[in-house]
Amino acid sequence: MIQNLDTRLNKLQTQCDYLRRKISAFPEGELSIQKNGSYQRWIIRKEEQSVYCPKSNRSLAEIMALKKYYSLLLLEAEEEFSLLSSYKKISSSQSRSRKLSSSDLLEESSP
Repeated sequence: MIQNLDTRLNKLQTQCDYLRRKISAFPEGELSIQKNGSYQRWIIRKEEQSVYCPKSNRSLAEIMALKKYYSLLLLEAEEEFSLLSSYKKISSSQSRSRKLSSSDLLEESSP
């Protein structure tokens, strides 16, 4: 099980590194969509500044949407990596102290 966990952690680390490189290559800012009745406006937010992105510049909006998608993927991968690392640390410290079996859990939870 630990071997599978190490494999997954390595894959997640590689994925995080890849996504960070991809994100750094995108233009600055974050895409935001504002609704105005039945219309939608694309807004590129940079620090405290917001810039309207006209429909004629759809390619920029698509690039910024892809950046946002990669950012969300990175967040999910980092969270999974953190959780699995914590689990590995806890499980390895427990296995060093003593082997835990299913019957041990049943004995502890019995009234």
